[in-house]
Amino acid sequence: MIPQNCLVLEGAGENVAAALSDWLTRHPLSRGGGQLTLLTPRWCANPTAEPERLPPCSILLLPGTAGPLAARFQTGCAVSYGSAARDSLTISSIEGERLAVAVQRELPTVYGGAVEEQELVLPARHTWSPLPALAVIGTLLLLGVPPEQIMDDPLFS
Repeated sequence: MIPQNCLVLEGAGENVAAALSDWLTRHPLSRGGGQLTLLTPRWCANPTAEPERLPPCSILLLPGTAGPLAARFQTGCAVSYGSAARDSLTISSIEGERLAVAVQRELPTVYGGAVEEQELVLPARHTWSPLPALAVIGTLLLLGVPPEQIMDDPLFS
């Protein structure tokens, strides 16, 4: 179940919220924290919400290509995911059934902690494309889930 402090703005046909909900049902979070808003790749491609209807958040997670949308939110921090070197979360490699995700810089969590710069290697036997996979992994990290826990019980196998 997705916690109340996490809002997922998802495009049609994406299964990001379902994957998050499934994983968080197996590993429930026990605390509140600041508000996290996730913008998925397809939502960003065709956003329908009016700026005044988008809630304020502590952390905004969005595709790097959608950077201009960050101005539509009242947020303390915007974190980008994508394939550009400037994005905070990127796919560093995909080899066979392994997906490597790079955390390019230290990131805040909604609980006041931090995710250190590092690389996470996960099994990836699912047919997920890179951007939705980054959205799910980034959301879990920003919600304070330890990287080891994500690697030990991956979403995409």
